[in-house]
Parts: sequence; C-alpha cells; structure tokens
Amino acid sequence: MGLGNEFEEMIRNAYGNSNESGEHGVRKGLNDDARKFYRLVKEGGEALYPDCKKFTRLSFNGLISTNLVQFGGILANSILALSVSDDLYDAYGTMDELNTYTKAIERFDADCIKGLPGYSKICYNACVKFFREFGDEIVKQGSYYDFKTSVLAYHQEAVWRDKNYVPPLKEYLMNGSISSCACLLGLSSILGMGHADTIGACKWAPKEPKVVLAAEKMSRIINDIVGYEEEHSRPHVATSIECYMKEYGVSKEEAVVKLYEMIEDTWKDINKECLRHSVGMILIITSTADFNN
Repeated sequence: MGLGNEFEEMIRNAYGNSNESGEHGVRKGLNDDARKFYRLVKEGGEALYPDCKKFTRLSFNGLISTNLVQFGGILANSILALSVSDDLYDAYGTMDELNTYTKAIERFDADCIKGLPGYSKICYNACVKFFREFGDEIVKQGSYYDFKTSVLAYHQEAVWRDKNYVPPLKEYLMNGSISSCACLLGLSSILGMGHADTIGACKWAPKEPKVVLAAEKMSRIINDIVGYEEEHSRPHVATSIECYMKEYGVSKEEAVVKLYEMIEDTWKDINKECLRHSVGMILIITSTADFNN
C-alpha cells in the first residue's frame, strides 16, 4: 500500500515541495496539472475495496494492463478478475449492490453500475476486460464459452447466504461446480500455453463432457474442505460440508470423511478418462481439477 507515498515523493521532486494541504489533501503549491495527477495517485493508492490487503486500485489495474501483453496473460487476468469478483460476492457487496452488479454483467451495460461503490465499478471493468479478451481468443479457436455463468453462480451463492438457505448437496454442487470457475481457468491456461491441440480442446471442454464436470465438482469439494476455517470467519454460503451434514444428519468430521471418499472416486474416473483423450484435452482436465486445490 506504499505506492501512493512513492508517487507523492516523485511529485514533490518534480513540482516542488509544499506542506500546505488544500481540498482532498492535495498540495496547494502544485500547479493544476500536478494537482489533478496527485489526486489520481492518492485515489490509486486506496484499497481496491474496503479492507482489501492484496491490491490498491492502481496496482490492480496495473497488473491487468501488464498481463495483457505477456505470455499467459489470459490466465493471469482470469485469476485476477475472478478472484476480485469472488471477494465482492463473498464478503463485501450488499445484496442490492450485487443484484445491480449482476445485471450489469449479464447485459454488459456500464450504465447499470451507476451509483455503486467505486470498487464495484473497478471489479466490473476488470471482468469486462477479461471476458472480452477471453471471448475473442476462444472464438478464434472456433468455440464459445458462456463466461457469465460464473458470475451468475456467484450471485446464486450470495442469495443462498442472504436467506440462510442450505441446499441439498446435489443442488449445491451443480452451482458450486460452476462457481469454482475451474473449467474457465483450465481453458484460460491452455489458451495461454498456445498448445498444438488448443483448437480441439477448446471445442470439446465447453460442451461439458462428464469428465470435465467431475473435475469441476472435485475442485469445488476440495476448495470447501481446505478453505473451511477461513471462509467461516465471516458470514458465508453453506459449503458442501454443511450440505452433507444437513442432508445425512452427520457431524462435520463424518461429512469431511465422506467428501474425501467422493474425491477419491472422482479421481479414479478422471484418470480412466485421461487415457482416452488427446494431450490438449488432458491439459484441460488436469488444469480444471487442480486450480482450486
């Protein structure tokens, strides 16, 4: 978070030093251009959203822009955009804000986010930038992926959390497999690698073959188990653990044991399927399975 202080020092060196503060804490001794720049830097040094420890507004947008021109930038940008969106739905947005934000993503309409907090607008712009980049790349491979389903899955979880609803395990995993974004990240990975079998894999994976769905489900369950303590330090949607506990009337420990058994069975199915597919498809499957581990 020290980026703003570094720029402040650069501005003082370039435009002169003044200890007098004017509106918004901007130095009175600076000329108009410098004052505008100083104000932007001060805003850029603010946390991306309240209590965010990972990024300032400036550092996040800098990472997005930098990764656009680097090899593998699609994967890096997908992780950034989805991570920040997940945090928005998971912890920081009110339901009214999330309803408006989701509508904006569905329509790709920036007018819908007017009146939302600044961090919601930054998240929206980051997602739109990634979704367009990803969409352009996968269309080049002769395929299509409805990336908006990931955001809709995030929104569904927020609705469940708001209503204190614990769904049956099957219902939870149908949505949770999508919100894991594992297939989307797997596709982003192979697009960034430029593998020879990219075209075939990108046409195959969005059709939701059983092995990809299994890998997504496994990824969601692993994520739920590993992140259980951290996620439950704040209000959070019920995970596969609570869903299993409620549905089968067992303790948390018993639920975790049963879920691990499901993971083992799924891995066996995935390994068998990997023997039947090309290298590019195997990369999609393994990336999908590994991303949330």
